[in-house]
Amino acid sequence: MTAIPYYAQNNRTSEALEGWVAEDAGHCALDLPSGIERQATVSASRCWQNDPRQAVNDGIAPRSSDDGQVPHFTWWDHRGAQEWIKYDFPAARKLSQVDVYWWDERRTKANCRVPQSWRVLYRD
Repeated sequence: MTAIPYYAQNNRTSEALEGWVAEDAGHCALDLPSGIERQATVSASRCWQNDPRQAVNDGIAPRSSDDGQVPHFTWWDHRGAQEWIKYDFPAARKLSQVDVYWWDERRTKANCRVPQSWRVLYRD
């Protein structure tokens, strides 16, 4: 087994990290929602090398728009570019709404921002 502590945080600090392995699988089960988005295969025009593409549809809701404790997807460092994300479902699905949560680092004075405009395209 290979364990990579804090893999989603880019290992940005040199502090010592601790890991653990549960003796019982019931002690480590994640309570993630099983929404329809988790059935989709995600493709994108670009994904920053340190972001997991699965963050797009992992069902984890961040506490804020710059919550660094959950995996997130960015197009960093493509500023001013036109980018896209595509969901491919294994079969036709009827959807009634789409929710988008944008990563925005405004409070940390970094450079990831909510786009000036965005739209949802779908095949009817």
